[in-house]
This record gives sequence, structure tokens and C-alpha cells, in this order.
Amino acid sequence: MSGFIAIYNTNKEPVDRSLLKRLTNSLKFRGPDQQKVWTDGEIGMGHALFKTTFEAKYENQPATLDNKVWITCSARIDDREHLVNKLGMKREINLQTTPDSELILHAYNKWGEDCLDHLLGDFAFVIWDTQQQKLFCARDRLGMRKLYYAQQSENIVLCNTLGTLLQHPKIQQKLNERAIGGILLFGKYTWMDKSITMFEDISALLPAHKLVFQNGRMYINQYWDIPDNIPLLHYKDPQNYTEHFLEILNTSILDRIRMPSVAILMSGGMDSTSIAAITKQLQRQKKITDTQINAITVVYDRIIPSKERYFADLAAQHLDIPIHYIYGDHYPFLDPSIKTTYPMELPQPKLWEDTQKKINSFSRVVLVGDAADELIEYPSTLLAVKESNIFNSIRNMLKLQYLYGKHPPLGLGIRTKLKAWISNNAKHSVSNYPYPVWINKEFEQKMHLKLEWEKMWHSLRENQSMHSRKATLQASLTNADWGTDDLLMHNDYTLPEARDPFLDLRMIEFILALPTLPWLFNKHILRASMKNMLPDQLRKRAKTPLGHLHHALTQQDENRWIETWKPSISSSPYIKDTFSFSQSDIPSQHYLKSRAILLDMWLTKPLWTESP
Repeated sequence: MSGFIAIYNTNKEPVDRSLLKRLTNSLKFRGPDQQKVWTDGEIGMGHALFKTTFEAKYENQPATLDNKVWITCSARIDDREHLVNKLGMKREINLQTTPDSELILHAYNKWGEDCLDHLLGDFAFVIWDTQQQKLFCARDRLGMRKLYYAQQSENIVLCNTLGTLLQHPKIQQKLNERAIGGILLFGKYTWMDKSITMFEDISALLPAHKLVFQNGRMYINQYWDIPDNIPLLHYKDPQNYTEHFLEILNTSILDRIRMPSVAILMSGGMDSTSIAAITKQLQRQKKITDTQINAITVVYDRIIPSKERYFADLAAQHLDIPIHYIYGDHYPFLDPSIKTTYPMELPQPKLWEDTQKKINSFSRVVLVGDAADELIEYPSTLLAVKESNIFNSIRNMLKLQYLYGKHPPLGLGIRTKLKAWISNNAKHSVSNYPYPVWINKEFEQKMHLKLEWEKMWHSLRENQSMHSRKATLQASLTNADWGTDDLLMHNDYTLPEARDPFLDLRMIEFILALPTLPWLFNKHILRASMKNMLPDQLRKRAKTPLGHLHHALTQQDENRWIETWKPSISSSPYIKDTFSFSQSDIPSQHYLKSRAILLDMWLTKPLWTESP
């Protein structure tokens, strides 16, 4: 995904063009196709282009339509034709030659900051309005694109790449200990606070938020939230529900291809294979003419029991899609270190990196189905009864029992599962994922980590009480961090652009209008929609977790080194020197304790200080 940067000197001093150019050049690994800068007094913008749409051929950022309003961005705007119609510019705009950045400018010129209400897709942008002397920035609704900012006494620097910001001479590389605490507690600090980064001087603009700087003041406001009170659909024919769902999913996927080739990160589960099935159908219907499709699947034959190869191959053969396997058994545990923007939970870093390179060998764009589990989420039986009536609910339960050999619980549904997860006496209890007692006491007290831990569990109880459909998606969709565009500080290759068709506003609104039963239980809407598109053996397959990969890896003879591992001087302020990694630990403990090792590796090799 393209890289961009903007510098605004609030003291009205001219932007240092040589500094801006140097920082823009550091973005080349994000955008290898073209690097360009523009300055006008106290404002300057840089852009590094990564062409991931047909229209990007005509991209020339930083861009303007009138030399009054300028933009630099990383954006994919969906439903382009409808947007142009709303703009009233069907005759003026040729969509085949108009890049997404120009559509954003047209929208801003018509609606101002309210343009965000009309933009669909994944985007992060910075706009400079010369006449109003206003800096206007925004990030897409679910945060697929990153946008960071650092405000100094004399300037504001905005960028979608952490490693580039750290090269600015006025931005210090002091670590953010709150983020470190979030890594040790939850594996990723964004579960605790999405507005921070691993560095104190740099903040992240939250998803669905806009940042405005004007008249010496900065304003940050939320412009979107999960919709509430969307009326339920009431179709007489059940087939109408699946047809409506397929119509939206087809449109969402079609908007996300826009390339002569596309890769699909395909497991043997329903979500990614459904995306593959529809993509192949679009190809057969010649809606994506001359588009090459390739599936990439990570498989394990030895380390963990897995049927992913069997089911992924079943789907690939049925759809007539080339499939390429990457064998996870061959990769070492926690080695080698990769220049990541935070200590990523990658048990096999080289496997992750080789997967990205494999995708790159086929396409710059990869379709993923990561959000389906959170989006097509069954809320509760009581809510289902409230939406319909007890007789219809019972009839739907019997139907689901016949189809899948199970039916929704008669109690509180997901609430019961959550209670079982949280309860100290339950089989799948929080005792399996306890508070990390190996965190340094002084650090724990300084950062109030036990309080943060308790707040998280309390939040899970409160947010997932499932009083409404909005609460369900609020908890499942917006808590996660979907952004994957800025995972590397710098590198010698460009990450493929991940696009998730389930993270689409049109799909979210449809799911909110979909009757809970039978459609949201066991992803029935997805399984029913794929009836004539995927083999029944796959379509009726129960969701099957891969298992405890961390635990399986630590049982390998070559990984016995972890039994004697001790924190280095870099991580000793955060991890007790009595830390121990035992083979007898339960599997979940191996997963939790690997966070300490990952943090230590990230700290002892300060990769962010290296220049590309």
C-alpha cells in the first residue's frame, strides 16, 4: 500500500524540502513505483506510489484539481460509480482514468468534511485546504489503513509509516511503556489503547476519526459508529436472503479486485473458500476479464494435526484455481527477527515473511476473510426470539439441528459462552490465560497493569452482554485492529495489499438487518449461500482451530533452548529475572510466555534505528 507523509509547520516557517524528500524516499519500500514531493510554504507533502488498481496508472500524488486543495493518501474508494452520481459529475469524470485520490478531492470540494459520509473503502489521507488554511485528515471506518501523527511545538508530521516518522530529527525514539505493558498483557497494545504506538512521540489516529488543524488548534472527532436501529429484513422466500447476501458479497469482492491478478490467502475453512468461489464465478462471468487467480495456503503435516491441505485442495480442485502450498513444518520457532513496527506475535517469522513474498510473486493484492468470524456473529437466543417469536425460533432451531447436528442453546447463547470463558470455574476459563505473574513488579505497579487487566475482562463482560445487534458488532468488529499496511519498519520488498470483503459498510448494514435465526447461527447465511458453489463436505465442515501452534513448536527438540532462556538487560525492566519456560506448562502458557521472548528480541535488536 502506498506510503505518504505530510509536514505542516505551525510557526509558518517554510518546510525543509530536502528533509521532506529524504523522508519520502524512505517510503520507497511502501511505494516503489514513484516518489514525489510538493511544498508550498509551511506545508509539504510526499507520496510513494504502489499501484494496486487499474486507475493508479494515472495517479500523480501529491495531487490537486485546482491548486487550492491538495491531497496525499493511501486509498481504495469503493462504489465509485455511485459516488460520481452523487457528485453529479457523471459526464465530467471518466472512472477509467480517474484515480481514487481525485475522487476524494471531488468529494471534499462538494461536501467539505462531510465527504466522509459518502466515501466507502479503505483509506487514510491528508488534505491541505489553502483557502481555509486547514489541515484535514481521516482514517477509514474500520481502520484498514494506518495514519500516525506527531505534534511538536513548531510542526505537525503525519504519515502512514512508523519507520519514516522515526527518521524525522525532531521525533524522539523513546519507547512507550504503556504499549509495552499492552504487549505483555494482551499480545498487542491496541487491545488496550488504539491511539498509542510503541513510541511516546507518535500517536495513531483512531479508525472512523478525523483530525483537523486550523487556527492554531487541533480537533479530533469520530465521524462514524456501528449503525443502530436498522430495520430487519422480512422476506417471505428464504432464498431472497441468500440472494441479497451474495449480491453484496459479489459487489464487495468486485470492488476489491481491480487488478489483472489477485491472490487469495485460502485456508480450508468457509470464509476464504467462499471468497475464492465468488472470485472464480466473477471470472467465469467475465466481470473480471483476464484476471489471474491464485490461492496460497499454509499447511502443517507434522507439527500439528491439520486438515487444511485436504479441504483447501478440495476447494481449489472444485473451483479450478491454482493452489500453492507453504509448508509450516519447515520453519524455525521465533527466528529470525524481522523489522516489525511492534513485537508481532509471529511464532515463525520467516514463515510469515515467505508467505508475503509468495503472495507478491502472483499479485500485489491479496483477498482475506479474517473478519467473517466477527461479522457473522450469533448474538443470543433471547434476542432472536425478541426479533421474531418463540414459535418461529423453535422452528429455526429444529432446522439448524437437522442441517448441522446442533442448534442454538436455549439460554443466553453467546453470553453463556462468554461466561464460560470468563468464569474461574469453567473448563475454558480465564485461568487458562491468567495474568502474567512474570511481569516485573515495579513495572506492573508503575503502569497499573493489574487494573488494565481487570478493565479488559470487565469490558468483555459489559460489551458482550448482547443487549442489541449493535453491541454485538461493536464488541466483535471495532475492538480488533484490522490494519495490516504498516507492519514493517523498512524492507527490501513491498507487502501485498490485504483486502477483506467482509469489512465493508454495505455488508455490515446487511448483517445488522438480517434476522438472527437461522442466518447468523453457525454462519448459516454463508453456508446456505455457497450451496451450489462449494462441495458439501467443505460447506458443512465445522469450524476447526489449528490448535496450539506455540506449544507444538516448543515440543520440538531444536527448540529446547527456551527452557534456559532468560530476559536480557533490555527487557529486564519489564520481565522478572526468575522467568522460566517449562515444557510441562499447559499449551496456553507457552503462547502467553512467548510474548516475553518476542518483546525481548524486539528490544535487543533495535531495528527501528537502522536506516533503509
